Amino acid sequence: MVERDLNAVFIVDSVVGVQLLDTEPISSGQALTAEVTRVHWQSSDSLVIDGQELDLPFPSAGDVVVSQAQNAHDYVTGSTYTLFLARVGVSDVSVPWSAYLGLEADGSPVAGTSELIADELNAILMPSEDVSDLLDALIELMIENEGVQRAIQLGAPTPPPSPRLRQLLDLRSSDIPTPTDELAMFLDTPPDHRQLGPLPEDIPEGADEALGVSWVPAEALFQYDTAMADRFGAFGLSTPVGIVGPFSVDAGSEFMVVLGQRGKGQGVDVIAWPRTENSTYEDVPFEVLGSVSVAQIPILDREAPLGGYGAVVVDLRDGLARIVALGRTEYKLLVNSLAESAPRESD
Repeated sequence: MVERDLNAVFIVDSVVGVQLLDTEPISSGQALTAEVTRVHWQSSDSLVIDGQELDLPFPSAGDVVVSQAQNAHDYVTGSTYTLFLARVGVSDVSVPWSAYLGLEADGSPVAGTSELIADELNAILMPSEDVSDLLDALIELMIENEGVQRAIQLGAPTPPPSPRLRQLLDLRSSDIPTPTDELAMFLDTPPDHRQLGPLPEDIPEGADEALGVSWVPAEALFQYDTAMADRFGAFGLSTPVGIVGPFSVDAGSEFMVVLGQRGKGQGVDVIAWPRTENSTYEDVPFEVLGSVSVAQIPILDREAPLGGYGAVVVDLRDGLARIVALGRTEYKLLVNSLAESAPRESD
C-alpha cells in the first residue's frame, strides 16, 4: 500500500472513530488494532473485490478492527483517531483492512502523512473552514464520488464537480508536469534510482531514444524462505539504465513476481533491499545478489510465439542465490505450479 493522493480515500468502505489499542510491525507496514467508538460513514456498496462479494461486515461501534497502515504514519497507542478503511490494497491476509488515511482527534492528518496528501487536504477546505471540518469535507467528497461512479455504471451523464472537488482538481492541474518535464526528470535521475515501470507507458515518452534502448519486459520470480524474508524487505532487478522495484516482500508467502522494463540486450542484476522501517526504501541502498549470465540474456530477449518474453527465476532458499533465465513456456509452467501449491487463506 503506497500513499499517493486522495484518490485512494474516495474508494474507502468505512470511516470510523477509534481508540488505538496496539501497533505492531508487519511486512507491509504496521498493523493497527483499534476499538471502534463511532461509525461516521459507510459505503452504500457491498464489499466486492474482483467481482466477488466479500463476507466481511462493516465495522460497528464496539468492534475491534485490525488495519494495515504505512510505517511513516505515527500512530500512538491509547490515542483516538478517525480511520478511513478499505478492503482493497491489503497485502497481509491476517490484516483485513487498509487504513488509507488517519485523522487526529482535532481533525488534522496523523503525523507522518505525506506533504502531497496534506496539501490536497488543505485544498478541499472552503475559505471559511479549518482542519476541524476535514472529516465532513472528505465524507462529502466520498458521497459525491459514489454518485459519479453510479452515473457511469448506469450510462447516465456525470454531474459537474462540486466547488470543493473543483478546488482539488485545480490544485492538481497546476502541479501536472509537462511531458518534457517528465522526460528531463527521468533522465536526470541516477540509474540506481530510476524506476522502470511495468509497462512501456509508465516510462516517459522519448526515454528509449534518449537512452538508446528498445524496451522489453523485465520479469522475475523470486523464491525465498523465512530467513531471507527476515533479511530482505524488498526485491527487484537492476539494469544499466534503471531498476525494477523495489517490490515489498510478503513474509507470509514463499514466492513473488516482479515486473518492469529493461533495455533489450542489456544485462540484469538481481537486487534486494535490507529490511527496514522505511516503507519506501527510497534512501536504502540495495544489495546485488547476483547476475543473469551473458549467455542467458538472449532467452530474456526472445519473444514467445504466443506473446510474452523470457523471465528470470531467482531461488534464494537455503541462503544461496541461484539465478537462471527461462523461456516463456517453462516460466509460466513454474509460476502456475507454485500458485496451485500455495496455501489458501482458508487452509
